[in-house]
Amino acid sequence: MQFPSISIIKSLNIKPSKALGQNFLIDQHIAGKIIAACKVSAADTVIEIGAGLGALTALLAEKAQQVIAIEVDKNLTAVLQRFCAADTAITIVNDTVLNIDPRDFIQPPKKAVFVGNIPYAITTPLFLKIAETSGLIKRGVFMLQKEVRQRLCAAPGCRNYGILSICVQRYFKISNLFDVPATCFFPRPRIDSTVILLEPLPERDGDSPGENLFREIVTASLSHRRKTLFNCLKAYAADRKIDEAVLKSRLLESGIDCSRRGETLSLAEFEQLAAVVAHLSQGSDQR
Repeated sequence: MQFPSISIIKSLNIKPSKALGQNFLIDQHIAGKIIAACKVSAADTVIEIGAGLGALTALLAEKAQQVIAIEVDKNLTAVLQRFCAADTAITIVNDTVLNIDPRDFIQPPKKAVFVGNIPYAITTPLFLKIAETSGLIKRGVFMLQKEVRQRLCAAPGCRNYGILSICVQRYFKISNLFDVPATCFFPRPRIDSTVILLEPLPERDGDSPGENLFREIVTASLSHRRKTLFNCLKAYAADRKIDEAVLKSRLLESGIDCSRRGETLSLAEFEQLAAVVAHLSQGSDQR
């Protein structure tokens, strides 16, 4: 399989879709750096998100036991199937990654290496999904817009700090690997990209008991950025039949000022907040 070039893309009569955020990697040096960052072994399963024209697919298949190449564009899927038909290590899936359950391809305790060039439009739902399935991920290497990296790595109180920052930081160590100039793509995007590494934190699993509640608390606390934390949590507390006065009292006892805004809370404070709500939800402390 030849590495995609502008001439090859044009010869295939492929018209990149703006709606799907398609910018094809045409720089072999960058592709090699991404493959090296994945640290794929012969026993690994790789889930490739947005396989495109296979710039990484064939290179991954040279190292991995199995590559699950996910591509939503039917035209690109047809090209991949033609080019990769003889490679039994590659399974091509024509669907959006948001519809796919990684458990269909990975049986715990085995974990997979995740890799992909992530379109801006799906970054938030995709990374929230990745957070929920962190226990299935050996490592993740993702190319994305620099703006998304800033959101993932943002600290409390920053403009970019939000649900995405908190949920990904809870389960992963995030490292910035290298930047990718716009000239490495066809068509050339307006902004530069960056490649990040996600390494799962061993003490946390996004699918373990209590994690749904943690993510619900974060979402509720940041549902209205101009409201105080307590006002954001009122509806959530009512749904769980938690008395407002008791909630306020327990939060103050735990050192969390209810008049603060949710975006000022650190990850540790959200964990503390979730622990308080979990305890009250059991009905053992509402008196």
